[in-house]
Amino acid sequence: MVYGSTLVFMTKAISLITEPVSNISNRSATMNGTIDCDSYSSAEFGFQWKQMSGWESEPAFTKGVKNDDGTISVALVNGMLEPNTDYQYRVAVRYLGKVYSASDWVTFRTELEYVYYPASVYTIFRTDRENNALVLCGYYVAGSES
Repeated sequence: MVYGSTLVFMTKAISLITEPVSNISNRSATMNGTIDCDSYSSAEFGFQWKQMSGWESEPAFTKGVKNDDGTISVALVNGMLEPNTDYQYRVAVRYLGKVYSASDWVTFRTELEYVYYPASVYTIFRTDRENNALVLCGYYVAGSES
């Protein structure tokens, strides 16, 4: 028989904080959260949401932004919502094949009518140059569908 030495180690807990929703419209809202976990590179960060009437989504993952204190801020524009409907959401992390979710759900209600928010641009970066034109990638948020 061959025996090896046993190593015992601990990692810090995954801390998930679901923050208030922003930019609520009749069909979309921006879900926000903060995550603190050991490995930024191998974890996926996102949200799980559900209607108050019962259905629940698989987590939708997005890119996070690493803060100066080591935590990760995440935001996801959910454009698959129904007007005048109550929803709940919470932060979720997929880490080493397992999904961890915040224990508390945050509740919000979508608007009945269109609500316009001025367009805001996030995550714009140059990817390539083509025929003297810059190719930019990114996304923007607007509260109306027009």
